[in-house]
Amino acid sequence: FEIAVNFIIAILSNESCVHNPHLKAKYLQILTSFVPQKEPSEISKEVDFSSMFTKNEYLKNHMIKNLLQFFLEVDRTCSNSQFYENYSYKHGCCVIINYLLKKIFPENKNSYAAENLNKLSKDSFDDYLQFWTKSFNDIISLLDEILEKIQAIKAFQEDTEVHALWIFSFHERHERTVAYEQNKKLITTFQNFLNAYYSMLAAVVKISPGFFMQEEIKE
Repeated sequence: FEIAVNFIIAILSNESCVHNPHLKAKYLQILTSFVPQKEPSEISKEVDFSSMFTKNEYLKNHMIKNLLQFFLEVDRTCSNSQFYENYSYKHGCCVIINYLLKKIFPENKNSYAAENLNKLSKDSFDDYLQFWTKSFNDIISLLDEILEKIQAIKAFQEDTEVHALWIFSFHERHERTVAYEQNKKLITTFQNFLNAYYSMLAAVVKISPGFFMQEEIKE
């Protein structure tokens, strides 16, 4: 089991071994599946994988850095038409980092997760800055998408109230209704992505507030 986890962590930053970021994302989904969706008190001992994040030495030394590298690789390789894939792949990185900082080592500035992030902010400043720049851009893009979907939903509801759907052809009614339902689902999905970014940002700011006060971030 530990060998399989180490393999997943290793390939996340290895572009020569596995070229396809979509395949890497599938492996990352496996790693993310070990992050519990329930509160600790609701997790049975049989399915508690928290020890994996605290006792695996390879994971402690490489996971944070490799997650950030994979995040940046996704940003480089996903085209504009792959909007959903771009954020769903990055979502796993945010979820794991947030889990480490809030659940495994809550506000512990001496944890390996906090130490690795602080080390990256100094030893790999350009990459770390790029990671956060991309994250802030993603937050803005997600907010724009959510606002756009809300406006589309509002327009549909107003058309329904004023004109009633029966004035449209069957085909147009069907298309409008499908788009309306799809927009509601997308808003929920994009909100989940956005919450993961916000949670990660809040957790990292607590352990290294000084980084976010630098001029490069302010700009």
